[in-house]
Amino acid sequence: MARATTGYIKIFRSFLDWEWFQNPEMVQLWIYLLLKANRQEKEWQGMTLKRGQCFIGRKKIASDTGLSEQTIR
Repeated sequence: MARATTGYIKIFRSFLDWEWFQNPEMVQLWIYLLLKANRQEKEWQGMTLKRGQCFIGRKKIASDTGLSEQTIR
């Protein structure tokens, strides 16, 4: 199933107060995960992934973001 490439996410201004905000790699990872999260419940390989959840591994995240697997861990 193709992932929608349209739409938006909301980010509260309090994100600026997040303890990891000064670390660009963590900000990049957090935004990536927000963008990958399901917008609605769906079935995937016999599992129900609810809204806000995603199923993705370190290797795929590393490939998509350019971050190392160690950083992601």
